[in-house]
Order: sequence, then structure tokens, then C-alpha cells
Amino acid sequence: MLDAIPEQLKEGEGWELLNIDPNWIFVVHYRQEIVGVLLACNCHGLAMIWRIKMLKTAPAHCLLFLLRDFVRIIKKRGCMGFMAFCELDKPNEQALIRIAKRAGCNLIGMNVMCVTSSVEVKHCPSPCH
Repeated sequence: MLDAIPEQLKEGEGWELLNIDPNWIFVVHYRQEIVGVLLACNCHGLAMIWRIKMLKTAPAHCLLFLLRDFVRIIKKRGCMGFMAFCELDKPNEQALIRIAKRAGCNLIGMNVMCVTSSVEVKHCPSPCH
């Protein structure tokens, strides 16, 4: 599935280094071309939106169509809802916030730090004994 996504949407992401589940890649088409992608995962019954990217040439309504399809599909899969940590300086994530607000979703403002690590990290904390 990643092979079908335009390079402009994958640029700078490093997705080829990850084991992305193709069942959690959602795309939107415009004039028979992929113009947007949403990557998510199931986390204990919540769909976590990891990334939303749209081509600059994508019409504004395509993001709304992508989100509607995403919600319809995760509902069929038994998810109780979705959540996303949005970066306020990214236009697509700002648009997600506006759409969610109009739809009556909960918006919770907070300061967060994303922590990531490989399991191969050299100084991983020892398990408690």
C-alpha cells in the first residue's frame, strides 16, 4: 500500500523503516489519484491517528472525505472512537481540529512531549524486581 502513495506524501517521514499495517492506511482520491493519506492504529479500542498528510494541490473537501471514510471504517471495526495528538503548526492538523470542533468532538489542550525509543537502546531501564 505504501508503494501506491505519492512520494510527496511520504517525503521526510521514514515510513519505509517501520512495520506499517496496511489495514490502517487510509487514502483519499481525487480524479483517480491519491491526494491524501491518514495513518492510524488500534490502541485498546481507540483508533489513534498518527499522521495526516495531503498534497498541496488537494481540494479542501478531500480531507473531510478522508476523515468521514476513516470514522465509518473504524466504527465497522468496533472502535469506540479516535484520538490524535495534533501539531498546531501543521495545516492539515489544524484542519482536523476545526473539523472535529464543528462535529462536536472533545478538544483537550495540553503541553506534551512525545517520547520514542527503540527496544535496542543501550541504556534501557532495568525491569523492576
